[in-house]
Amino acid sequence: MLATVASSVLLFLAACVVALNWRGVITSYRLKRQGSLRNVSLIYVVAQILVFVAAVISFRVPFSPLPSWLFLVVALADPALLSIAYLPVFLLRGSFVRKSN
Repeated sequence: MLATVASSVLLFLAACVVALNWRGVITSYRLKRQGSLRNVSLIYVVAQILVFVAAVISFRVPFSPLPSWLFLVVALADPALLSIAYLPVFLLRGSFVRKSN
C-alpha cells in the first residue's frame, strides 16, 4: 500500500515537471515572437529520474493499480528529453555548416 502511494506521488511529481517544461517551451516561444531576448530554461532529466524511481517501486509490488504504459507516456512526453535527443542532430548540422563556409 505504501509503495503504491509513493509510486503514485513520484509519478505525479514527474508529470508536474513535464507540465512545467511544456509551459517553459510555450513561454519561450511567446517571448521570441514578441522580440524579447529572454528565454525560459527547461528542467533536464529530473522527470525521467522520477519516473524511473516510481516504476521501480511500482513493479516491486505484486499488484500495481498503475498501468505500465503510464510511466512511458510521462517519461516520453517531456520536451527536455526531446531536446536532448535532438542535440546530436543539431551538433552535426552545425559542423557541416561550418565546413561548407
